[in-house]
Amino acid sequence: MNSDGWSDFIVPNELSNDLRVFLNDGAGGYGSFSIIPIEGAVKPSPNEGADFDGDGDIDFAVGSVWGHHVHVFLGDGSGALTQTQNLFVGERVRGVCLADFENDGDPDIVATSYIGNLVALFTNEGAGNFSDAVTFDAGDGEWSCAAADMNADGLTDIIIGTRNSNELIVLLSNGDGSFTESGRISAAGDPWMLAAGDVDRDGSVDIVAVNANSITLTVSMGMGNGELAIPVSYSLAVDGVGFPLAVDLGDLDGDGDLDVVTSDFRTQLFLIYENQGDGTFLRLPNQLTAIGAASCAILHDRDNDGDLDITGIDEVADELILFRH
Repeated sequence: MNSDGWSDFIVPNELSNDLRVFLNDGAGGYGSFSIIPIEGAVKPSPNEGADFDGDGDIDFAVGSVWGHHVHVFLGDGSGALTQTQNLFVGERVRGVCLADFENDGDPDIVATSYIGNLVALFTNEGAGNFSDAVTFDAGDGEWSCAAADMNADGLTDIIIGTRNSNELIVLLSNGDGSFTESGRISAAGDPWMLAAGDVDRDGSVDIVAVNANSITLTVSMGMGNGELAIPVSYSLAVDGVGFPLAVDLGDLDGDGDLDVVTSDFRTQLFLIYENQGDGTFLRLPNQLTAIGAASCAILHDRDNDGDLDITGIDEVADELILFRH
């Protein structure tokens, strides 16, 4: 956030409708935070950061899960954020993805509206100012989203997870801000959150998802042509209980493949699944614990020692939990 080479945090708060900005102290720790109100927010939650205006600073977008908007903030390079736009999506904004979807060199915004049953694309006009939405229907109950090049054509595509029809839907970019569906498969559950990466190291992007009601992690291998294989499921239940909200990918053990961390609201556990090198996963015994709820996690090198640490969010206890690797 302040260009000092250390990892900072922007944390949305659903009840107070604001952002908390934590700047790294240069040793992997955090002290006081600044509070930035979000005008027009109603439970802000899904979020991503990117450089919207090309000035080298991190900017920020966050959607209101009980509102209608994505809220846009521009960073000033010192850790401050200024709200610039409220972009109308539709009721209950559940997914936010940032990428250059029209292939013009700057990041655009894709967001999902669960009640509106649509996907909205906001194109960046070149200075961090976004156009009105172009909307399209991708399934029944659009919820989660991910952005990745699913057919290796150099263009960024969209993957949508639906919670009514329980599907994963791949929308291939045409390079001009429009998309063509390349396929859809059963999600083997209700995909609350998606992550994209090459988990089996075959050169194609794969999709991992956490399914809240079925309490599963699913892995769908990319075929390299925009299609997904039938997902393989792993139980996330602990003693038959669970409600997983988030999934994140990162190479935790430094062996060159992507491992998985899941976050479970009900069991208060962050679970670690080690990649066996071929895109299959083994749950490790070193599960990490939150006090109230394991809501989501960030995998990042917080202390700049060359390996990935985990920072968890507990939305019930209102805590950031720093796990050092």
